[in-house]
Amino acid sequence: MRKFAKKITYFERPGPENTDSVLEAVKERLTDSKIKSVVVASELGSTALKAAEILKELGVKIICVTVYGGYQEALGREWPAVSGAVREKLEGYNVEIIEKTPWIFGCTFDYWISNENAPSGQIHKFLSRLLGFGVKTCVEIALIACEAGAVSSNEEVICIAGTGWLGGGADAAIVIKPCHIYEGDFLKIDKGIEVREIIAMPRVKFDQKLIEEMKKEGLEEAI
Repeated sequence: MRKFAKKITYFERPGPENTDSVLEAVKERLTDSKIKSVVVASELGSTALKAAEILKELGVKIICVTVYGGYQEALGREWPAVSGAVREKLEGYNVEIIEKTPWIFGCTFDYWISNENAPSGQIHKFLSRLLGFGVKTCVEIALIACEAGAVSSNEEVICIAGTGWLGGGADAAIVIKPCHIYEGDFLKIDKGIEVREIIAMPRVKFDQKLIEEMKKEGLEEAI
């Protein structure tokens, strides 16, 4: 059985100050792989744009997963969230923007009936506590991108995400085999989602700063 070693970048704490290091680690991994798609969680598009600029010479497809219309409208915010000069630049780099597909965790039908006790809410909380918001979001955007048809369930992709409570950016990147939600494919051993490699992640998932930010909103137990 073949074995191999690959580099993992660890950060002392989560947060946007790790963004450049995450993107450089992703660039390094791409030069030594056959991966052709990179999925980036980016609410306003700035992190996706930075990724497109850094990775432009590698010829990979960049997908930006941002907030969807229903979420923005419910909160009285403008949609699309990715707009203006940032959107123009992303389009110039041929970045695909996913902004019409609902999130997988935390906003589902069962969640709003049972709140955080719903299965989707508990999955969201468990993955966030176990892996941190960045890696949890990487898993989520892999499912969203696959469900939207932006990536195939038969390919490995790199997903990049961060901790929104601390100001966005990126603090995690993983190699993942995505899958569809339909018919419960994500639970099937022959079709399910798999985290194949860790490229970068924070060692401490919830430092004091993040805990304080969550407590300000009264959400330390809810998400």
